[in-house]
Formats: sequence, structure tokens, C-alpha cells
Amino acid sequence: GDIASAEKESAEALLLGADINLVLPVYGQSLLLQQKLNTLFEIESATDSFNTASKFEWALLKGQAYLQKGDEERARKEFEKAALILPNDTRSSNALAAIYLGSDMNKAAAALIERSLALDANNEKTWQLRGELAYKEKDDEKALEYFRKGFSLAPDDINLQRSLARLHLQRGDRDSAQQYLDLILEQSPEDPAATLLSAILLIGEGDAELGEGMLASLSTKLAQLEYGKKQSDDAMLFIQASAEYVQGNDQGAMVLFNTYLSRNKDDIAAIRLLADLYLRNGEIDLATDLLSAREAIVTSDLGLSVQLLGLYIQSGNTYSARELLRNLKQAGEDGNPYVMMLEANILRSKGQSAQAVELLNGGDFGDSEPLGYGLIRGALYRDLGQYAEAEQTVESLRKRFPDNVKVGNLAAVTYLFADQLNDAQRAIEDVLRIAPEDADARFNQAMLYKKRGELDAAIATLEALVEESPNNTRALLLLARIQFLQGNFDQAIAWSDRVYAYDNQSSKSSELQVEVYTQTGNWDKARLIAQRLVREDPLNTEYLVSLAEIAMNLQDVDLIHNTLSRLYPLWNTDAEKLRRLADMQLRSGNTVDARKSLEKALTLEPKSYPVRADLVRLDLAENEFTSAQKRVTALQDEFGDRTQTSYLLGEIALARGEPEAAQRYFMSAFELDADNTYAILKLYQLGMQGVGTGAFAAALETALKTASLPPWAVRMLADSYLQQGEEKRALLYYEKLLDLPEFAEDPGVLNNLANIYANEDLDKALVTARKALALEGEQSSALLDTVGWILARQGKNEEALPYLRKAYTQNAGDPEIRFHTGMVLLALDRTAEARVELQAALASPRDFAARPEAERILSTL
Repeated sequence: GDIASAEKESAEALLLGADINLVLPVYGQSLLLQQKLNTLFEIESATDSFNTASKFEWALLKGQAYLQKGDEERARKEFEKAALILPNDTRSSNALAAIYLGSDMNKAAAALIERSLALDANNEKTWQLRGELAYKEKDDEKALEYFRKGFSLAPDDINLQRSLARLHLQRGDRDSAQQYLDLILEQSPEDPAATLLSAILLIGEGDAELGEGMLASLSTKLAQLEYGKKQSDDAMLFIQASAEYVQGNDQGAMVLFNTYLSRNKDDIAAIRLLADLYLRNGEIDLATDLLSAREAIVTSDLGLSVQLLGLYIQSGNTYSARELLRNLKQAGEDGNPYVMMLEANILRSKGQSAQAVELLNGGDFGDSEPLGYGLIRGALYRDLGQYAEAEQTVESLRKRFPDNVKVGNLAAVTYLFADQLNDAQRAIEDVLRIAPEDADARFNQAMLYKKRGELDAAIATLEALVEESPNNTRALLLLARIQFLQGNFDQAIAWSDRVYAYDNQSSKSSELQVEVYTQTGNWDKARLIAQRLVREDPLNTEYLVSLAEIAMNLQDVDLIHNTLSRLYPLWNTDAEKLRRLADMQLRSGNTVDARKSLEKALTLEPKSYPVRADLVRLDLAENEFTSAQKRVTALQDEFGDRTQTSYLLGEIALARGEPEAAQRYFMSAFELDADNTYAILKLYQLGMQGVGTGAFAAALETALKTASLPPWAVRMLADSYLQQGEEKRALLYYEKLLDLPEFAEDPGVLNNLANIYANEDLDKALVTARKALALEGEQSSALLDTVGWILARQGKNEEALPYLRKAYTQNAGDPEIRFHTGMVLLALDRTAEARVELQAALASPRDFAARPEAERILSTL
């Protein structure tokens, strides 16, 4: 019974390359049952791949679709086509017979019914049709005989049960009618037709209270009424429905209008009133279904056409929206401001905000320009980041509509986006003076609090909104986002779950949950939600990218491959996206597919420097040094000296084990562009290995004189000076780093400073080292060693030894820690233990600054 999921799984199967002939029966029926007729008709493009069975199935599906649209003539042609394809299949004959019966073509219907019975004498649908034909010909006895025959073949067929109940009621056989009505209600407890007829029987037998209770429970399901007596003529029914509409009895009016429209499908006045009823009661889907099912009639009325177009856009049905818009334009309505507004909305939904603005600016309606026209123009300018134009639009609207709440809210949102918080506050206050309970204004107030960092005030405002309107998904989502920002991950999940409970079509809550679980490293839960997002929207590439990244963290090889392979057909016409795909493929270790992606990108843009540079990196990943060298040489010949070219040459030299040559290339890359962070990092790494240390520091010093370096580069400069033994210069930069928020409490910087201070001021060094240790916790062997050695140098050996022992347990292979431990033990007259530590330090293959001192002291023991 989960039709929507059946549709999604079928669509995904097709996307993955499944045979259309296997998928069509389920996919087509699921679309038909949901009345997604435009999507259904799109299958027409695949008919060249149909086998005979699928051609037959397709003709039946199209015929049923045309019946839903009220186009019986085209439906008949499709069923006739089906009969020619598989003449021995009763379904096509029965479908045609039903149409002929509805069109009073009784002889043609009879011929088809007899043909179906000759093919299959035990087909319950054929016997029902034979009964319906007899009923139309006023032969009740024959009708009863044929219905009973069908019922004996399929006693659970609800349509046969309805036919028998109706016929018995018509004949006055209340007991038999009730028997079949009970069977219907057993299968379908809320069946409107059976409920209505049962209620009529109960009232007729004197049980008015129970009968009226059943009638009261019908609600809007009476709209599905198939059989039953007309209790008044249609004119009176329309008047009664209109009276309910005027009096505000919306539920009753909707029931009556639906009943009226079941017999007068094309009455434009009734359609308009029922659509209005649905919309003012928030029944967007019902309004859309009502108008879309009668699109042929609706398009003759501009007001209803514009309303339907807006509903298509609101529900995300862009295909139907585009088709209806095209029809409106062909009818000469392309200059209508309301049509232009809706076309702009379609463009906006496709990410084409610039084209939407251009369209709106092409209209000149003067003072008659509708309010909505200006509202969408302002929103589009905001989308484009053109805040000056957005503000100009807002000010113009405020002059024309000074007390309009929508205009005030647009102004507030515009100022919020432009970070003009004082202006935003004034706009919000203006709206709240006019409409203190306006939900949009209060939501904007919460956004203002959030932007100002007043998160508790934002939470209080949003919680008040949610208490009044629990289904306010915008407020719920913002609450979840604020909790996430505060690090309250469990609460963020709880609030986002409430978003999903009220709007299970929204992807925003799931997107946030993926962020939360990714942030907290809960990759299994992140995967489950990301997979659900992909199932619901299989063509959303950002969902696929997110799932691929999660799979990489889980090292789920199959999921990585399957996800990335789905991106290729979606991105294979865009070189930049193929580069992005290749990067993910390379990071996952799939160099074969990465090369395929990059070579495809190269066919799209043969002269692209970035694509060709990526191929060099791929060659390096596969140790294809000769190919990499050829490619990078070609880049240098064609594009001259570039920082990236020099960097790639450095990578090749490094891969070949030529660190000095690599250092020269990386230095060249840095000199060509001081912002080349990768080159700085490589130079730093080589400097730590003793390759070009002085040159690296000098280059950074020079860069600092002409431009500012990022803080992490200054940290590298300080580390470089410390490596070279130039502690005064290192001290200068380390202390400058302490003025920056990101390094003020950096344990590594504090540790290095403590070691430098120890040369002249042991007390200051100890305070600094203890601060670093408190920040890091006792998980850093380097900090434990620093504190212990400073204490030892102060003569506090008993206090120093536990720090050094902890440092040893965490990093037993560090010879510096062993040397310091040995020296403390020696000071405590534990000579034998000291000898063991010094010997272990000297036995280490790692070099350390105090090696000569350790050798000298050991020789004296």
C-alpha cells in the first residue's frame, strides 16, 4: 500500500539502468494511482524499447490516464490499440466495454463483453460489466444473476459487493443490501458509499441516532461517493453548497461541492469555490488535485489557471508548471503580471534568479503593479546578493503599502541578509506594532537574536512560536540549528525529528541530522540518513557527494563505488564537476575511475590547465613519474612559469627521492605566489628534515615585510627558527601568536615558549608549561617531559620524577625523555636506575640534542 515508495524505487531502478519492460507495470500503476499523469506521459519517450507485453500495458495505462483527465475519446482509442496488440487479453475488451457503457453504446459494449467471456468465462470483471449492461437495460433479474456469478468467482471484489448492495436496495431488499454493505465495511471501514447507504437503512428502520452518527463520521469522504440517490436536483445542491460556503461552514460546503462536481465536472463556478475552500483550510494537495484533474477546463479561466500554476510551483511540480505556463503564453497571457510573477517563481526554483529578475524588470505596470510582483522582485535581488537593489525595492514597496505586513517582513529579511541589524530591528518592530502575533515577524525576531549571538533569546522566541503552532517547521528547524551551534547535539536531533514528524517531505531536517552525525563522528547513523535522502531524491548530487564522503570515513568500499558511479552520468558534461568527482575517486583509492573522469573532462576542455594538472597528480599517485614529467613539461611550455607548475615539479622531485631539487621547486612556487599554502607546507616539512631550513625562514620573513601571512604560516616560521636554534627569533613570533585567538591557548606554542623561557627564567617557564598541560590534559608526553625537566632544573627532583615517568609510559621511544629521567634518578642517588635510562637513551636510533652530554655522564658512572 505504500504507493509513493513504489514509485521512488521504480524510478531509481530506471536511473540505475533497469529494463523498462520490467519496471513499467509497477512504475506506471504507481503514477496512475497518485494521479501523476504528466510524469506518466513522460514514459512515452521510452516506447521504442517496449516489448509486446509492455506496448499492451502502456496502452492500458494511457487509456486509464485519459479517463482520469475526462478524455473518454482518447481513452477509447488507447484501449482499442491494446485490443489489437493482445487480442486474447480480456483487460482491453473490458476497459472498452466500460467506456461504451458510460457512453450509452450498449450494443458495442455487449459485443465486447461476449468476446471477453469467450476468452475467459470466469473473469469476474466481465460478469460485473454484463450485470451493469443488464441493469442499464432495466433487466434487474439478469443483472442480479450476472452480479451473483461474478461474486461467486471473486467474493472479495468490493466493486461487485457495491453493485449487489445497490441493486438490492433498488429492489427494496433491505436485508440482502445490508449483507453486502457489511462486507464492504469489513474491507473498507470508511467506505463513503457503504456508510451512507447503511445509515439510510438504519434511519429507515428507526435507529436514527446510530444512522445519523454514521452520517456525521463521513466528513469529506463523501466526495468519493459512487452510488446513492439524489436527494435534490443539482441546482438546489449548488445553492445549498454556496449557502454553507457563505456561512463559513467549510467542511459541509466541501462535501456538498464535491457531490455536486461528481455530477457536474466542468462547472467552473463550483470548481473556483471548492478550490478556494481547500486553500483557506490549508488543503494544498486537494486544491492541486482538484484543478489539475480538470486542467482542460481550468485553462479556459485565467484566474484558475494562475492559481493552478502557483500550486504546481508550491508543490515542486515544475514539469506541470512549465507545461501550463507554455499553454498560457500560447493563449496570449505572457504579458499578464500574475503570469510573469509565476514564471519568475519557476525560474527561481531552477536557480535562475538573474533571468527571473530580468523577466520582471521587462514589465512596466506603473501604479497598477501587483504587490506580489514587487515582493518576488525583492526576494530575487536578495537571492543574488544585490542588497542595494533589494533595499531600493523594499523602500518603494513601503511607500506604496506602508502598513502591509508582507512588505514589512520582506524589509526585515532583506536587512537581515545584508547584516544591517539595526534596520532589520526597526522593520520587525514596525510589523509587530501592526500585527503583534504575526508568526513571520516573530521568526525574523528570532533570526535577529541569532545573528546578534543572543541565542537564549532566540530559543525563547522560537519555543513560544512552536507552542502556539507545533507544526511551524521553520521555527523547529531553526531551534535545531541553534542547538547544533551550541554543541547540544542530542537536542538538535530531537528538534529536527519534530520537523520530520510534521513535514516528512522536507529534506531540511535530514540534512541537519547528517551534519550533526558527521560532526560527532557517528558515521553509521549519518549513512542511514544520507541513504534515505538519496532514495528520496536520487538525482540530488550534493546528497550523493555527502553519502560518498560518509562511505569514505566508514571505508565501505562497495558504497563508495556505487555512490560515485552514480555521479558520473550526472556530471559527465561538466569538466569542473568531473574534476571534483575524480578527486573523490582518487581519495578513495580508485585511480582507474579517477582517470576515466579526468580524461572525459579533458575531452570537454582540451586546453584546461586545471584538468591537465589533475592528471599530473594522478600520474604521481600511480607512480607514473615519466608520464607526470611529460605532462608538467608540456604545461610549462604552453603556460609559462606558474606557481602550480613549480609545485608539481617539486612533487615529482620529492616522489623520486630528490629533496634538494624538490625544495628549489617549492621555493619557486612560493616566490611566484606567496599565498600558495601547499608550497609553504612542503617547505616547512623539508625544513624540519634539515633541507633548506634557512632559506624557508628567510622567504617567510621577506613575505611578511610586503604582505600578511596566515597565522599558521607564522607558526611554521617560529618552529623553523626553533629548529635552527635561533631561539630569540622563535620567541618573537611565538609571543606574537599568543595575541591571536586561535593560538592564545595552543599547547604546542606554550610548550615551545616554556622551553625557551627555561634558558633564563625557570619560574616563568614552569607557569607556561603548567598552563599548556592543563589545557591539553596529561595526554601529551612532550608537555609532561617539559614540566618534569623544568622542575628538575629547579632542583625539585622528587616532584619531577612522576611527570617524567608518565611521559615515558606514553612515549617510551623518545631518547630525550629517557635522558631527562636518567638525570633526575642520578640526582636522587639512584645510580643503577640512572645508568639504565642513559644507556636506553643512547641506544635509540633517534638523534637528540643532549646525546654528547649523555655519553659524557654515562662514562663517569
